Amino acid sequence: MSLRPREMPGRAIAVFPFLKTTDSIQLGSFAFRSTDDTSDLSAEDSTHVREIADMLFMKDDLRIRSASYAIAPPVSFEETDGSLPELENIQAVVAYCYSAPRHTFGDILFHFEQASLAIFSPQPVTTFLVRPDHHVVPVTEVPPLDADQFHQVSGYEGRYNFSQPFCARGSNRTVPLDADNAKDHGTGARIPVTSILRATDLSAVRRECAVRCPPCREIGPQT
Repeated sequence: MSLRPREMPGRAIAVFPFLKTTDSIQLGSFAFRSTDDTSDLSAEDSTHVREIADMLFMKDDLRIRSASYAIAPPVSFEETDGSLPELENIQAVVAYCYSAPRHTFGDILFHFEQASLAIFSPQPVTTFLVRPDHHVVPVTEVPPLDADQFHQVSGYEGRYNFSQPFCARGSNRTVPLDADNAKDHGTGARIPVTSILRATDLSAVRRECAVRCPPCREIGPQT
């Protein structure tokens, strides 16, 4: 979605929905921490993190208790420079560490989806994506949107795993948490997870990377 003249996106938020952490984990130039921890953030960034955390649902009405996030500079999804390449490398390393076969049993403990990464860019979004009104029937009463003259409201443009675009706003449960449902990414409807993935500790990456993943040295320290 293109911004109008003089509109600027806010600082982006990169989120591992299925990975939890207690302490801050430094991966490359980004510090990932729990969505429960918004200390030292500006009021604006803190509000965005809280809104995003409230959107993350595992299935039906089961909200994810906490996820891991990092604050990033403003991003443009139409460009290949900036912080997106580093975040993509970080996700690849995390996915590699979690999906490598276990030494004892030789099976894969977690799958790539466990390391899915969603990037939220705070900016105005069109109501036609976050609240579609064509051929839909609301199952609950929903308050009207306070849209501007361009049919836009404050929200988030995003990318899921760097390939699936989505739009969301604070009151939506719109985060696309499953690749099988990517075709519905822009509808504004809640997208469920077809295979249940339990949250795991992001701090395990520090241990696993040291053993399994030499490229970790290229994206920064793990301690």
